[in-house]
Amino acid sequence: MYALSSLDKLCATQRFFSKMLTEGKNLQSQCRQPSLQIKCKSSSCTCRTKKKNHFKRFKNKKGRSKRFKFFRKKTKRGWNKSQHCYICGKPGHYAKKCPNKKAKSARLVQQLRDIADEVPSDADIESIFSEQDQTDPSTTFVLQEDISDSESSGSSDYSSVPEAYQAIPLVPQFGPHAPVWIRPDKYSNPVDVIAYLDTGSHNTMMNPTILPPEYWKSQEHHFRAADGKVFATHLISKKKIGIQFFPSFTLWVHVLGTPLPDKDILLSWDVFCQCKSLRILPSEIRYKKNFKAFSDIPKIFKLSTIQAPF
Repeated sequence: MYALSSLDKLCATQRFFSKMLTEGKNLQSQCRQPSLQIKCKSSSCTCRTKKKNHFKRFKNKKGRSKRFKFFRKKTKRGWNKSQHCYICGKPGHYAKKCPNKKAKSARLVQQLRDIADEVPSDADIESIFSEQDQTDPSTTFVLQEDISDSESSGSSDYSSVPEAYQAIPLVPQFGPHAPVWIRPDKYSNPVDVIAYLDTGSHNTMMNPTILPPEYWKSQEHHFRAADGKVFATHLISKKKIGIQFFPSFTLWVHVLGTPLPDKDILLSWDVFCQCKSLRILPSEIRYKKNFKAFSDIPKIFKLSTIQAPF
């Protein structure tokens, strides 16, 4: 009796699941309606949303026009070739094409080409030379004009033109010498020296007489000069010494000791690589807002004979 009741329950269960499989498709579509879905309102919800990107989009308003960028052609920059005639003085053509005096124009152009050998044959003379009313230090050469070719109204007297222009003596230009201070250590008094700024050398060198002998030790270095000769230095500083360019800027480096002719200290590329804010200008040096003009004095200390080992 118990076995028959259990068999009836199994049959009823099978019929129920069979009916669910056949009629469950309609129920599945009904459960997807938004009114029947259960929405999660918890702030700690980890449910995956259907929309991946949640950026706010702004739609263009009605009547809003697009923005345009306006451009104009840049003005021509650089050197413009002159179009000035030597013969008539009018712009628009060159001397070799002057309609007034063809013979004089050709002869003048030929004289200029004979004097300036480096001028190409197809070059315009007007773009290379400029005519002057009087002689000055920038005058390159002087050409004498024939009286027969000159205008009757414009007879000029060229007798005052000298045959050879006397050169003005040039003022000697001093090298980049800048006054600096040498500090043997942090708390010692600085020593005034004149530094020569040489960007072509490799190591910084200094006259050994500037510092006492206890600051040097024996160490040999060989170098090749610009003329191809080899020379050697026999001293180097035991510890880094301070090169004070400005009161707020001091650089600590090792320097080589050697008797320098007409120089106190030679600052080379190894120093300039560590001074990123130091600028060497034609007449001064600058560091941030500080500047110092070059000096016409090449050295302060006298050159003396120094033996290699101390």
